[in-house]
Amino acid sequence: MAGAILRVHVFARELLLNDNPNALSDSLKQKVTHEAGTDSDFKYNQLYSVYSYPNVILPLMGGVLIDKIGLNFAIILFSSLLVLGQGVFTLSGYLGTDDQSDNIPFIVAMAGRLIFGLGGESLNVCQSTIVSRWFIGKELSLALGINISVSRLGSVFNNYSMPPLQEATSLGVALSFGLFLCVLSFFSGFVLTFFEKHAAKIDNESVDLREDEKEEFHWRDIKDFSVSFWLIA
Repeated sequence: MAGAILRVHVFARELLLNDNPNALSDSLKQKVTHEAGTDSDFKYNQLYSVYSYPNVILPLMGGVLIDKIGLNFAIILFSSLLVLGQGVFTLSGYLGTDDQSDNIPFIVAMAGRLIFGLGGESLNVCQSTIVSRWFIGKELSLALGINISVSRLGSVFNNYSMPPLQEATSLGVALSFGLFLCVLSFFSGFVLTFFEKHAAKIDNESVDLREDEKEEFHWRDIKDFSVSFWLIA
């Protein structure tokens, strides 16, 4: 059951992570970036770039933050950022217009993708942490493999479902469906924290990583990391 909840969490997040704008690219270029019928994809590509900019550093910071605030709170925090970011991005779909002088939809879309990026990859760190704590040995390799497979299934589902939904309704409605899946991911995150607390009680361990002094990270520890660590990481 816990594994199934984790799969839902990964599926909904990954569907929106990179592939949601790709499936709706034509409508976004027409209504939001106003690049339809041109040879330029600069603004459209910025919807991906603005997601990536903070994630050059944030996954490392997110890992440290998990140590400081605890795994369960981190899951809720980063999931909340995903919902907020997708909500703002969805708003850009409703604000979209054919008026090429109107830059408001694009600005809103960029803000949404930026907020979404603040939580996206850091949440992936949380999920990897949970998997490594729940599974050991051969189970761990299989669990990580299933995570990747399910995330790719989310991409396939996105590519086949979003375009016809947008054609039958509107860009805003299609993005709203993505927001619904993001909210589903958010609530599955709550269920994950429940199972994490339950597992911690069974193992007589503290749920909060702050209480595990042996695993606490300090920035000064970086100087002690070996060359092999940096090569593998």
